[in-house]
Amino acid sequence: MLPRATSALAADQLAELRARAVQDNGGQAGRLVETLRARSREFEQLRQEQRVAICRSGTKTLLHPRIGTVDLQCQILRHEGVGQLLAAFTAPAGSSEAARLREL
Repeated sequence: MLPRATSALAADQLAELRARAVQDNGGQAGRLVETLRARSREFEQLRQEQRVAICRSGTKTLLHPRIGTVDLQCQILRHEGVGQLLAAFTAPAGSSEAARLREL
């Protein structure tokens, strides 16, 4: 992960966790939020922003040790009944990202 993308990603993930905690009604997600609040000053600062979101798709910037920085489209598919998700990362056909992924 790149430093410039890290804070935005952390904020997005926290917004997702906040939404999960609301849906979970104080269950496991809520307990995780309370644990993180107690252990992480940065987490608490982000939490104070009060963003709530459920991410379905977007662009993610990743740093791979062999191919370097790569911007990929991410789509998140959820199975709400059991709380599982599948994140699918793709690169546009013919893009430099697609060519670098083929090197792997």
